[in-house]
Amino acid sequence: EETMIPDINFEQQHKCAENLEKIYGIIQNRRKELLALDDLIKARFVEMFGDSASNEKGWKMNTFGDICTVRQGLQIPISKRLTEYEEDSYEYITVQYLHGGKEKEYIKSPKESVKCTKDDILMTRTGNTGMVVTNVEGVFHNNFFLIDFDRERFEKDFLVEYLNLDLIQADITRRAGTSTIPDLNHGEFYKIKVFEPPIDLQKEFDEFKMQVDKSKLMFQKLHQKLNILQKKAGDI
Repeated sequence: EETMIPDINFEQQHKCAENLEKIYGIIQNRRKELLALDDLIKARFVEMFGDSASNEKGWKMNTFGDICTVRQGLQIPISKRLTEYEEDSYEYITVQYLHGGKEKEYIKSPKESVKCTKDDILMTRTGNTGMVVTNVEGVFHNNFFLIDFDRERFEKDFLVEYLNLDLIQADITRRAGTSTIPDLNHGEFYKIKVFEPPIDLQKEFDEFKMQVDKSKLMFQKLHQKLNILQKKAGDI
């Protein structure tokens, strides 16, 4: 009851509301375009490599145990995490941070086995099991596997898209168990099947995905600008 309300004339209010409605409509369209680009990548994957359930194109079948090894990340107390960068420190990659729920943290002088680069693939093994992450650099949390795959036989983006297929995600969830906190162990991950198309075809898919990702980045930057514009339009 004590909150002060600015005395804005109705005409100005109406104009502001019209602007906000237009901006909101554009933002919603941009979100749809981003989703459409994700669907485009999925459709292209199936077009090039076929259905993963039936392996209709007859690719060689492996298990992940045949093509990779995995290693877990670092579990470290909050008291030993840095809130500002120091020499020989690395950004701490956690699920909470990736989802925007935590500020940057850094780990000082970590061992090599818990470092990741943008060329690596991470996948959550506990909790929200099966979330695939790439293009990040730093020290990865113990909730992740780092998938160290055979780079002469497989391209990173191909494997990222394969792991995100509905069929594979369902298999990961099943293997993680039905306990209160699902947990995928090394042995169960190694049993998951993966087909092996020719490396040249994988590279062709990677090139296609890279071009689509450039479009996604452009839309994401525009989306951020629209959100700022929407906030400014609402500051009457």
